[in-house]
Parts: sequence; C-alpha cells; structure tokens
Amino acid sequence: MQDTSESEINTIRIEDISPETMANFLEFLYLDDCEVLRTGTDVGALEELLGAGDKYDVAALKYQCGRRLSQLVDIEEMINIVEMINIAERYGAEYLLEFCVRGVANNFEKAMAAKEWWEEVELSTVNRVLKAKKSLG
Repeated sequence: MQDTSESEINTIRIEDISPETMANFLEFLYLDDCEVLRTGTDVGALEELLGAGDKYDVAALKYQCGRRLSQLVDIEEMINIVEMINIAERYGAEYLLEFCVRGVANNFEKAMAAKEWWEEVELSTVNRVLKAKKSLG
C-alpha cells in the first residue's frame, strides 16, 4: 500500500474551505487585500472568508471582512442586522459586532419590535446594546 501522507505527496488537503475562499485567503495573506473585500456583496462568501480568518487567526483579515460586511448592513431599515450580529458573534468579528450594536442602539425601538431580535441574538449582545443605548442618553 502506498503511503499518501501529506509529507510524502507535498499536498495539504483543506476540505472545509472552498477553492474560491482559499484563493481570496491566500491573496490577502500576500497582498493585504483581495477581490471579495474590494467589491464583494455576497454575504456568504464574505462570511466564509471571515471564517477562514478566524480559523487561521488572521486578525487583519477578520477586521477587513467585518468592515466589508458592515457596509452591507442597512441600519435605517434594520435589514440583515441580526444575521450580521450572528456572524460577528460566531467568528469574533469585533468591528462588525460593534458597528451593529451601535446601529441597533441608534434605532432601538425599531430593532426591539423585530421578532428575530429576541429569538436569535445572544444575551451578551443585548446587554451591549442596552449599555450603548444608555450611553446615548
């Protein structure tokens, strides 16, 4: 039987990251930028890249993914904000979480009327929103 360990075939198999995401990940590692961060509007693709940044502990990538995702949040209409909060909490994307917390605090009544807010957001995030709301006056 042939030994096909990674050291023997000089190949590493990464099966939990798509080839597109890995290409963006490697581009970011070499250039501190990548296409999906410049022009991406696909939340799923950005979330997968954020997940890669989290998995491999690339803080700069996590920050940049959080910034790009924050640009896709409609704070005024509260569109997809719960989804973004959940993504931020899942991957420890502090920039994105803080952006969403401030957005909810500034649109508190509208956010509190949304059913998904109460069903899907972590209690610690609700507490952060309440603290942010209190600081606004």
